[in-house]
Amino acid sequence: MRLRTHIANSPEVSDHRLAPYRERVARLLDSDGHPAGYLMLVADVWYEALGPWWRRRWSAGQERLNWWAEVLTDGEWTWSDGGWLDIEEAVAELSSGTFDFYGRELTIAWLDGEEAAEVRNRIFGR
Repeated sequence: MRLRTHIANSPEVSDHRLAPYRERVARLLDSDGHPAGYLMLVADVWYEALGPWWRRRWSAGQERLNWWAEVLTDGEWTWSDGGWLDIEEAVAELSSGTFDFYGRELTIAWLDGEEAAEVRNRIFGR
């Protein structure tokens, strides 16, 4: 499956289920409630290549949620990124208030305003 994140002159795509999580930043907490890292969510529109290479066309766009995380693991900071292909799976996990970082379940504490902007800039460079 070949995917692409931008198609010129494509119509606006927005999935209402992602509204509470679009462009959000959170502090991640371990099972004891101690800070364990940060999470940033970004929604992108993805298109799938269809047909043979000589007659390629692109599917209608679908919004998907991508994540970037910096997590304290065994005394060292681990940086990783990923995303959900299934919106229902993303919404179910995030609405539960937890984030599964490679088998380690962390609690999500959403940040807002200046604190979110500062973490987005300092940790994720965006």
